[in-house]
Amino acid sequence: MPRLVGALIAIVAALSIALQVSATAAPGFALKWGYYGSSTGQFSSPNGISSNGADFIYVADTFNARIQVLHRDGTFIRSIGSAGTSAGQFQAPFGVATDSVGNIYVADTYNNRVQVFSSAGAFLQT
Repeated sequence: MPRLVGALIAIVAALSIALQVSATAAPGFALKWGYYGSSTGQFSSPNGISSNGADFIYVADTFNARIQVLHRDGTFIRSIGSAGTSAGQFQAPFGVATDSVGNIYVADTYNNRVQVFSSAGAFLQT
């Protein structure tokens, strides 16, 4: 038991150091943002997250049926999609990824498809 407690203390200390390092190593990045809800910048079961490698973070806001685009400092930029089964609509988007030209790929879980959007959020294809 003492070894387990010692190991847990070491893990907590390492995480604390990592958070302090990341806070100073990446100025301009928010360490957390959002709260539970359905307004802009709020989330209901956020799952997938991706970055375009520059200023934007993409969050699969699963139960709000949308992808939220945030600036790296946590400022809300725009939403992509809405609830439904048509092109550009989602039923429980779970994963999100971006490619080298900025296209956004969304795993639209309950519609059993992957949808592709432009970097501006325009629907491209399923």
